[in-house]
Amino acid sequence: MIRMKIFKIDPGKFDMAYIDQNLREDQSEKGRAKYKKELEKHEKELSPIENFIADIGYDNIRSIKSAMGALAYVVYTIFYEDNGQGRR
Repeated sequence: MIRMKIFKIDPGKFDMAYIDQNLREDQSEKGRAKYKKELEKHEKELSPIENFIADIGYDNIRSIKSAMGALAYVVYTIFYEDNGQGRR
C-alpha cells in the first residue's frame, strides 16, 4: 500500500552561503566552533527524514514532493510503499 509521511523543515537554518562567509571572515577557534554548531543544527533538522528513508528503504520510496508551507517552512511529503507493514 502506498502511504505518505510529511516533514516540515525550516529553510532559514540552511543559509550556507551566509554561514560559509562568516567562517571565511572568522578563522578563530570561536568562528570554527560556531560553524560546527551550525552544521550540527543542519544534521538535527534533517535526521528525521534521513532516518525515515533508512528505515523504510530507499527502494520503497515512490516520490518526494516539496512545497512551501507557512512563510518560514518547507514541507516535504514522502510517498512510499509499506509492503504490508502497516502504519509507521
